Amino acid sequence: MPSNKDLRKAIEAEAIEKGVEVPNIEGMNNMQLAATLSELKATEESAIDSGAIDDPEEEAETEALPPYTVSKGKAVCCKKGTIGEGAEMREEYLSGGSDDLARLIERGVVDDNT
Repeated sequence: MPSNKDLRKAIEAEAIEKGVEVPNIEGMNNMQLAATLSELKATEESAIDSGAIDDPEEEAETEALPPYTVSKGKAVCCKKGTIGEGAEMREEYLSGGSDDLARLIERGVVDDNT
């Protein structure tokens, strides 16, 4: 278990990072300090759950996707090289052009985001 000194430093750093007032931690024992640190760390999660602050993962999902992307867990070998999951896929990358792209979409290797 971390020392009281380490816990106090962690509590102060967490409070400053979140922009909240540093709680009064004088006279607290190790268990109380650990509980206070846990509460500070949990405040961000509860704020995300309540909608008070934006979830960074949700923001990433709302970004504009290219028209075609490689499906999760898949990879495609093409003129450009090997393209992994989530990467943009274009007709120009395939020797068969739009026909190959349509076949890859049909097989679930490429996602159609249009």
